[in-house]
Amino acid sequence: EELSNEDIEKTLKDVPSNIELMDSVINVNGKATIYVGYMNEYEPTKILVNEKEIDMIEDYEKQHIGNLYITNVFDKVGEYKIIFKADGYKDKELNLTVK
Repeated sequence: EELSNEDIEKTLKDVPSNIELMDSVINVNGKATIYVGYMNEYEPTKILVNEKEIDMIEDYEKQHIGNLYITNVFDKVGEYKIIFKADGYKDKELNLTVK
């Protein structure tokens, strides 16, 4: 018997609550900095910015100090919705303003 999406959702862990944007407003062509925490096991496998998947090699960087960076995708003024997807976790949504 296959699990429904609802059942699968129940088995997923909550994203650690400390994962937040360091700045909710950045400049055009800026870098979004997301604090995850030092030695946190949470590791996104896919990131969507306004529903478009980013390149996890070109546009994403992880630092050992606990920060994640998203670059190259904030080239216009406006509101951006960032969705993190990680194996075994529920999705995490963050909102960013680019000015």
